[in-house]
Amino acid sequence: MSSNRIISNCRNSLCSSHHRYSLPPSGSLTPSVDDKRSTKALTKFGQTLEINLLDHNIISSKGHSCLKSLHNGLFIDGL
Repeated sequence: MSSNRIISNCRNSLCSSHHRYSLPPSGSLTPSVDDKRSTKALTKFGQTLEINLLDHNIISSKGHSCLKSLHNGLFIDGL
């Protein structure tokens, strides 16, 4: 969460990961353990600030996927 979101009283946010630059660069659209951990941490941090994490998108040369559709339990709706 950037300070700009907090200062501008942002209510919602998105997160993106580019798997082309992961180590090793897999290009996989499957969420990694780190993707899930960071999503859970950002969701909890956002809840403290009343900022709703809408989704965490994974982008690679193979396309994109959305963690919310794969692991909805990581998200808290309706903040």
